[in-house]
Amino acid sequence: MEALARALRGFSGTVFFISHDRTFVNIVATSILEVKGGRIKRYPGTYEDYVYHLEMLARGEIEESSGKPEGCGSSAGKSRDGASDGASGENQEDSAEKSASKGDARKQLKAREREQQRLRHLIQERDRILKDMAANPFHFSKDRNARLKSIQVEIEESEAKLK
Repeated sequence: MEALARALRGFSGTVFFISHDRTFVNIVATSILEVKGGRIKRYPGTYEDYVYHLEMLARGEIEESSGKPEGCGSSAGKSRDGASDGASGENQEDSAEKSASKGDARKQLKAREREQQRLRHLIQERDRILKDMAANPFHFSKDRNARLKSIQVEIEESEAKLK
């Protein structure tokens, strides 16, 4: 199974698969498609990222998004019939600038939150591997050691981004 996972991980094309093996999914998947209630929702990241997102939803730490891209449904400056709300052009420009800066700040905050979440996942995965190594000191896995090294590099990069 590990050989297949490595081969698929190295493949540059698209692979769509279904598996009950969580380790395999976590190694190979770069995003998860959830089919639920007649809808398909894409979760970028590993299987662990997906599970972590579901846990946060269950604990009420985050709310499930409406599925609309950011900014959809905004009607600033227009009435329901599409006509201008009568504000002066100067006020609309100031409002647009403020909205843009708020949008940028929101995007930066979301990006930082995603990076923090990614860092937490990496640390959890590293700790899990280290615990497994401590529990089975005579078991050598080249793939596990390579993954541990890769995780450590990713942790350092993530920490640098968050500084």
